[in-house]
Amino acid sequence: MGGGDDRDDDEAIGLVPNFTRAATDNDLGGVSSEVESFPLNLFARTKMASDYISFQQQWKMYGLSASDPPSLVCRHISANVVRSQIDDEGPPVHCVKISASVSVTTSAGRPPSELAVVETIYHIFNDGTLRLDQLVLPTKFLHSLPSLPRLGLAARLPPSLCNVVYCGRGPHENYPDRHHAADTAVYHSSPSSMYVPYVRPSEHGSRSNCTWVSFMRRDQSKGSARGGGLRVEAMGDSGTATFSFGAGLYSQLDLERARHTCDLPHREEGEDDIFVNFDHRIMGIGGDCSWLPCVYPEFMVQPKGKFSYSLKFTPIGSKCD
Repeated sequence: MGGGDDRDDDEAIGLVPNFTRAATDNDLGGVSSEVESFPLNLFARTKMASDYISFQQQWKMYGLSASDPPSLVCRHISANVVRSQIDDEGPPVHCVKISASVSVTTSAGRPPSELAVVETIYHIFNDGTLRLDQLVLPTKFLHSLPSLPRLGLAARLPPSLCNVVYCGRGPHENYPDRHHAADTAVYHSSPSSMYVPYVRPSEHGSRSNCTWVSFMRRDQSKGSARGGGLRVEAMGDSGTATFSFGAGLYSQLDLERARHTCDLPHREEGEDDIFVNFDHRIMGIGGDCSWLPCVYPEFMVQPKGKFSYSLKFTPIGSKCD
């Protein structure tokens, strides 16, 4: 996909489980490099750690840094033909069912540790529709971590799908703890217009409480016969199932590596790949006290229990729904 540049070739080319984000200034607030030499089990898993060590440093110690993300190891995969519904209202039809189990592992703590198990079921239908049902089970290794950065999927889309239309909060970026000024409506956007040029590049541009988003060719919304596009919808209880998403020309790794906007490589909308995050959960931004980790508990993604969500991916033809 896309033109040549300095990106790693294996950065989220398909739908990949994603748990990391490029640290914001607030994520960096607190003790950081001073504790890098401390043994993980002696200090990082204490109440003092969550009160004083920056989120970014804790994520790094648990193997959840955007610069060194965890590995994904396939434990099991199977495929067969079944009858299933595309959505809750349609009749059962034949489709291909693929079940996959993935272990999320890190070597941040020696020996390597398992962070979570991700169970995914894909239903692939004749019309090209894909229904994804995912269950994420964090292990006990993560239970003392205050919050995951995010929990969802990452993907890379081709450059041509740069016309973004979504139903959710907007028109500006918004997060779980910063969205009351963002009204829910249908918005038209693009990867370049969703970019926020923070002096220190970081996580940005998320849109929350979305029920669907479409990625279309630039001329499609103007009535052109040229086809091609992708629509992503939240599946579940009608009116209550939502997700957050962000789309941009830079990956989390690009943003994490840069210290200033001038460090980011030059990218052109319509010529370079689009990096997309579909988040079932994402940690808030915080900011009450930016020199210490400060996100309210209700806006954290505490890695306990289980998380489940479903998304439907539908190809868009020459006419947009």
